[in-house]
Amino acid sequence: FGWWFNEPKALPQLKSPLLLDPATDLVAKIEAGKLSSEQIVTAFIQRIKDVNSILNCVVDNRFGEAISEAKQIDQLLKTLTGAKRKQLFEQKPFLGVPFTTKDCMAVSGLSWTAGLFARKSAKANFD
Repeated sequence: FGWWFNEPKALPQLKSPLLLDPATDLVAKIEAGKLSSEQIVTAFIQRIKDVNSILNCVVDNRFGEAISEAKQIDQLLKTLTGAKRKQLFEQKPFLGVPFTTKDCMAVSGLSWTAGLFARKSAKANFD
């Protein structure tokens, strides 16, 4: 109940303007080659690191894997022509844009508690 009895802490200022862009704008910039997925993922990871000690929202992370996957996406996009690139983004409309999910969703290797104390040590073994 620290949030109730203690003075609230201010969140640090945003370090990247990318954090204010809607997901649809971010994916359009990735598709157009104006931004890399790695740049976007890195900006969001930094924000989580900046605020999580105050908000305590992210209980598990896969930052290393996320950056690796973003690099793979960026490499793939470098190999695709306009038509192939467009087709890929039609199939995967948010390709390269990071997201977080609650621990009630199974993500292999991460906490899968659904907020229940009885499941505090449960880890998902599938996605």
